[in-house]
Amino acid sequence: MLKPFIIFLGFIVYQIVASAIALVWGKITSADPDKVVEPTAHQFAVGMAIAAVLYAAVLWAAKGIRRRPFNTAQKLSAGTWVSAIVGFMLFAFGLSTALSSLGLSDGGTGELFGEMKTDAIGLLMLVVVGPLLEELVFREGIQRSLSKRFMPVMAALISATTFGLIHFNPLQTVSAMMLGFVLGLLYMRAGDIRLCLTCHIINNGLGVLLLCFPTIEADLNQTGALGTSLIGLTLMSTGGLILWKGASINRKLLLQPPHSL
Repeated sequence: MLKPFIIFLGFIVYQIVASAIALVWGKITSADPDKVVEPTAHQFAVGMAIAAVLYAAVLWAAKGIRRRPFNTAQKLSAGTWVSAIVGFMLFAFGLSTALSSLGLSDGGTGELFGEMKTDAIGLLMLVVVGPLLEELVFREGIQRSLSKRFMPVMAALISATTFGLIHFNPLQTVSAMMLGFVLGLLYMRAGDIRLCLTCHIINNGLGVLLLCFPTIEADLNQTGALGTSLIGLTLMSTGGLILWKGASINRKLLLQPPHSL
């Protein structure tokens, strides 16, 4: 139980280091070094990138993850890939739609991501590096370690909970917990991070794209809170059904006993 806890603490340290790098850089480049200056999106993105590389290297060197987290003997059919991606995206978009009707705060992350999307390093962090580090930490690191002691589905639930908690705002906490659990099921299905990482990258990529079209959410909300919630729940249910039938995220997978993934 100590290993997943240490990996989780390591991720919090990563976030602190990333923020510290951005703050120091902002202070150094400020016209008034004695004044506390909010880091730019570019500075924050660079801080995240440097800290991410450092933490991934430490995680790999300390054997917190496998030497080959993408390489398992389990074969995945084309149908499984398509069902997993389509099912997850429908579930994710439906969840986002349903949550938009609740008015939960995102703690200003939407504004930050909007600024980062116009920066090359920021875009890379949002779409590729961020998802890769999170899958290595929460699925390959924490969930895989917990699966040796708990039923894998319980390990996926615990990992998803920690994944939600590190987002530090109501909207992302709820969203990350639910999406993290589905990503954990995809990790169980594949035996490595191939499926969950692919879905995570596509989800973040489409999320960044939607930031360029802010009127879409406004148009959905014109249906009213009840209508928006019903649309979201319908999409989530459809995505879940596709995952259950097409990607074999089913009873047999959910009831697996504790074992090494």
